[in-house]
Amino acid sequence: MHNCFKVLDSNSIKRVDCGIHYLSPIPYEEYKDMNSVEVANLVQTRIQTKMNELEERA
Repeated sequence: MHNCFKVLDSNSIKRVDCGIHYLSPIPYEEYKDMNSVEVANLVQTRIQTKMNELEERA
């Protein structure tokens, strides 16, 4: 979710651009030998990479 908080933070009816981005699924083979902390780090890295891409476009 990107910029979705702005909808609730503003007290007006003006348009706010926000979005939801679905990342590619993580195949089982990629995480089968990971523990939960490693999987969480993998997911966090993927989300941060996407957020960085969005910031570069803006």
